[in-house]
Amino acid sequence: MPYLSSYIGKLATEGRWINYLIFHATKHINHTVAQYFNVLCLSCFCCCVARKYCSLRYSIIVTLFSLLSLSFWYVSECPVTTMTMYLFTAIAAFVHDKMDKRIFFLIFGILYGGVVPPMYFLLPLLFLKESNRELIKMLVYWILGYVVGFGFAELATYIRCGHLIQLHETRNPNYITDYHDLWSNIQKGGYMFIEHARLMNWPAIACIVVGIVVHTWNYRNDILRGTLLAIVFSLVILSSYALSITAGIDIPIRTSWGLYLGSAFCIALPLKKNKRAQLAIILLAAGSFFLSSFYIVKERVEAKNIAKIFFESLKIYPPQVQEVVLLCHDWDAWSQRIQSAEPLTLKEPLYAAGFEKVYHTGEKYLEEKGVEIDKVRYRKAIGYYYAICKDILILRIDKDFFSNNHYLPPSEQ
Repeated sequence: MPYLSSYIGKLATEGRWINYLIFHATKHINHTVAQYFNVLCLSCFCCCVARKYCSLRYSIIVTLFSLLSLSFWYVSECPVTTMTMYLFTAIAAFVHDKMDKRIFFLIFGILYGGVVPPMYFLLPLLFLKESNRELIKMLVYWILGYVVGFGFAELATYIRCGHLIQLHETRNPNYITDYHDLWSNIQKGGYMFIEHARLMNWPAIACIVVGIVVHTWNYRNDILRGTLLAIVFSLVILSSYALSITAGIDIPIRTSWGLYLGSAFCIALPLKKNKRAQLAIILLAAGSFFLSSFYIVKERVEAKNIAKIFFESLKIYPPQVQEVVLLCHDWDAWSQRIQSAEPLTLKEPLYAAGFEKVYHTGEKYLEEKGVEIDKVRYRKAIGYYYAICKDILILRIDKDFFSNNHYLPPSEQ
């Protein structure tokens, strides 16, 4: 956010109207301060959920375990942008039992619709102690709240931009026009879910299985209650991928909060009656989460260093070129498997060098600028290919470089 001169692009493509309104007030907030603030807000939410089942001591353990979520470490790269999301999450944790559920989900649906919204999908975890009838009502209000929030974001975007939200091509949208598109989107969502779940490693997945088995045993005499709770957990875990099915967009790890945090609570909460077993399972899963997060963070730091070295080796600075284009068909095809290859790794050094116009887009944009794609000749550098046409620096990822440096899972190499 400190490198952006305007937030109008995010409003036009994602509908973040609240972030747009407070952009100039928040862009100068210190990143470290924002990160501590976000940790505090997320801790409040996780502790509030766990406290309904566990003592304060074990709630703190569950909270610390939840902070190892992969999504948290990914989204921490943009701490200022996500401050509003975390703030609303902490507020929701404190007021959820003081408001009518219809008003609660209506208000927070609208609020989350104006910021980065993934944490909205976790709000049902605050109501797990409700009766069966109230659980069913809550799910209905939860879904309607999201729909209203999305509609409000569309309205805000139309008022300011003169058009509805137009998903950026980097999200690789595939709108449904027939059943083939629907089936394609279902496959895409399933693929991304499996790829993201694999990053938790097998010990954490084994702990999830244990949690499911224990949950089934705990509610063996109340099948209806156990089924409803299982449905709530399943919807929370899968909800992050809903837009992948309805709009066919790519879902990055940093927005897969439902999968990782929902899984964390699925592991931690069912064993509430046996504290020693609960602690052992949490420690095993925490170790798995930590190793996954450590590997991913280490990989992204290395990739950013590569991007920085690459850019410095070019010795190209403004005003030698007017703008920079990161070709999305390369990153979109590989960033699901090479997590370090997300455009953010290269955008930061470009912004820091003074480039204000940095676009993650496709060849269509270049064609509109008068670039003849077939005549572009790329030069090879460390980790990337580059070319300069019509005062535009065009960048593509060197897939072989990242593959040879073990940025792919073993099955993909």
